[in-house]
Amino acid sequence: MRTRAYSFNSAESQILWFPSLGSTNDTAKELAETGQPEGTCVIADEQTRGRGRQGRTWHSPAGTALYLSLILRPKVDPEKLQLLTLTCAIATAETAREFLNAESALDIKWPNDLLLDDRKLSGILVESAFEGNCIKYAIVGIGVNLNQTGFPDDLVESATSLRSQTGVECDLEGFAIRLLGNLGRWYSTFQQGASETIITRLGELSSFVTGKTVTVDLGNETINGITSGLTETGCLKLTTDAGSQIVVSSGEIVKLRS
Repeated sequence: MRTRAYSFNSAESQILWFPSLGSTNDTAKELAETGQPEGTCVIADEQTRGRGRQGRTWHSPAGTALYLSLILRPKVDPEKLQLLTLTCAIATAETAREFLNAESALDIKWPNDLLLDDRKLSGILVESAFEGNCIKYAIVGIGVNLNQTGFPDDLVESATSLRSQTGVECDLEGFAIRLLGNLGRWYSTFQQGASETIITRLGELSSFVTGKTVTVDLGNETINGITSGLTETGCLKLTTDAGSQIVVSSGEIVKLRS
């Protein structure tokens, strides 16, 4: 393991960089439980048990992508945690845009995926622990495909990388430092309770939150409808095919419909 000092949200923090881990989120959780401060960042060159939302496996080959987990200790109401996921999606999208040309079609698919030309570039997984009604800590796990030039057969049609799109090798550490800077800036906005600023910016970066005909997976069922914006806590508003208005607080868009 090597370490690097950096500044997170104006505080002195530390990056812990490992050659290989099972999961950066699991290691960050262990560190958070021992009292490691907010801003401590865990990065691995590879993950052997990387995961995404709903327990899915995250393809994590060595040396080609960024696998990063960040310890946060937000002092907000737990119902605002959905907004934290969107805040991190904004920071990740803004970082990716710094490495892309102006014509690249980058999009945020609510609540946690970045798409580049309709293929998955990045995923975000926020896992939290609580003490009573308060957030003890939140672990923000971010995976970004940077330098892959190929994917397994089951991902070849759905995934992409910055290098595949630009033809240029991406500096992994440079990307990580820029991402952490953007995360710190947007996290400060989140901590200040500026939900309207976050919702507005997400709407600028995502085509999914308004006017998209979608299928949403709620875990135990799927619902079809048209997206109609976000609530102040970052939940998705949906007008169903039956004409009712619902709010989706836990779920994900699984496909677009014509």
